[in-house]
Amino acid sequence: MILDRVTITGADDRTDPVELVRLSRRYPFLEWGILISLGGARAPRHPGPEWRHRLAKVAAATPGLRLSAHLEGSLSRRAMLEGSEEFFTGPYHAGIFKRIQLNGFSSVAKTARCPVIGRHPTHSFIFQVESEEAYAAAQRHGTSRASNVGVLFDKSAGKGETPERWPEPRIDLYTGFAGGIAPGKVDAVCAAIERYRFAPFWIDMEANVRTGDVLDLAKVERVLEEARRWVR
Repeated sequence: MILDRVTITGADDRTDPVELVRLSRRYPFLEWGILISLGGARAPRHPGPEWRHRLAKVAAATPGLRLSAHLEGSLSRRAMLEGSEEFFTGPYHAGIFKRIQLNGFSSVAKTARCPVIGRHPTHSFIFQVESEEAYAAAQRHGTSRASNVGVLFDKSAGKGETPERWPEPRIDLYTGFAGGIAPGKVDAVCAAIERYRFAPFWIDMEANVRTGDVLDLAKVERVLEEARRWVR
């Protein structure tokens, strides 16, 4: 398998968007995951509209900046699956994001056919699942998936806990892995996943690159240095 990106999730109002650009230029495989709740709800690690506006201006001046929107909460998830265009028409700067992640699924068998995905073929959609059963179901339903759909296996649901084992991925399902990945652990995680040797994958981390619940760019850079040798 080939590590083709590292997603760092949780930049917020306390993170300078210019710093995101600085690191992205040094590590082209880096992607920033931005947490968003539709409808204007605010939560920890969710930047406000002013910060997102700053990020949009920076992104417009930085071709190639990798950004993904991670939509949080059952209301956000249900709205998109029911066909809502709120994310694309609201004040969320949807155009700067190439990937959209919907968190908290027990099954993705039907979700990949939701109309929003078909209407936005230039975006990639990620379904975060929290169990091996849900991930296995996603694998079984390969014929019903759209080509722009992937799955993030995150058993810890953002808590930063390492699973007992990583599930075996398939070549026809672009897969990301999260949970307990931290500075000093990237080699072990990538080695455990790479042994399957099927297809490109990505890793995502949030809790373990923070200090005092603030994104710690020194920890981020350490992780990226460790990941660099796994990127092909």
